[in-house]
Amino acid sequence: MNNEQKNWHNEIIDRLVDHKGMDQDDFHDVLHDELDNMVIYNSESQRIVDDLNYDVFQENDLFGRANNINQAAYAALYELFYEEGSFTYEDYLNYEKHNMTEKQIEILERTDKIKLLNIDGKVNYIYNGFREQFPKEMLDEAREYFKSNLKL
Repeated sequence: MNNEQKNWHNEIIDRLVDHKGMDQDDFHDVLHDELDNMVIYNSESQRIVDDLNYDVFQENDLFGRANNINQAAYAALYELFYEEGSFTYEDYLNYEKHNMTEKQIEILERTDKIKLLNIDGKVNYIYNGFREQFPKEMLDEAREYFKSNLKL
């Protein structure tokens, strides 16, 4: 993903995680509502199409050919989220449970795969290697994350 794609993808994620307590159906409904909200204004839709290098004349497999810039922007965001992105309902649950950013969860997941470290070792690794993303006040949440993923 290039920077523009990452920025738009993160914008969608930020909008999703603002909604608390969603079930899986709500997740997809809210996603569509938020995509709709993102393409209300023609100028913003044009920016989305430009940033995502979306061909407004292409025939989209799901939506067909766009009749206007707003429909093209919606299709571009939809494709970005479902085809390029990697934020799932399970990621939403993890975010809600741990109230962490996608980057923080990614770091925790990578660290959790280090089998030679116990929970305290993983927490120390996080603190020493990623202090900017994990200040001291977040270490308890990191510890809880590792405990919840502990394989017996």
